[in-house]
Amino acid sequence: MRLAQKLIEPRKNNWELAPYLVEDHGFIQPGSWADDYKRILKLFDTNLKR
Repeated sequence: MRLAQKLIEPRKNNWELAPYLVEDHGFIQPGSWADDYKRILKLFDTNLKR
């Protein structure tokens, strides 16, 4: 949360936060895995696929 606040204060806008509140450090829930991989694919498509 501190990192998010540090990005909000100077009005940075090229970031996003994806908290997985039902998970510990590693993923167990299938929905968490699917969401994470969907976000990674979007990141690659947006920034690397040109």
